[in-house]
Amino acid sequence: MQPSKKTVARALDALNFFLADVRDGLGPYLAIYLLTEQKWGEASIGAVMSRGARRYRRSDARGRPDRP
Repeated sequence: MQPSKKTVARALDALNFFLADVRDGLGPYLAIYLLTEQKWGEASIGAVMSRGARRYRRSDARGRPDRP
């Protein structure tokens, strides 16, 4: 027996909500960690985080995961 489309849609909505929370909440902590513990430069951190955000928006617009 397969779940209904409504059940699947709600499950995907919940997953998207929690993934967005992790992505948005983790960013500032990740930046500080990379700066202080890993000795990354500010420009490198900004470039990596910007690239990640662009890939996320691009994959979200297509409705499927982005492939490298």
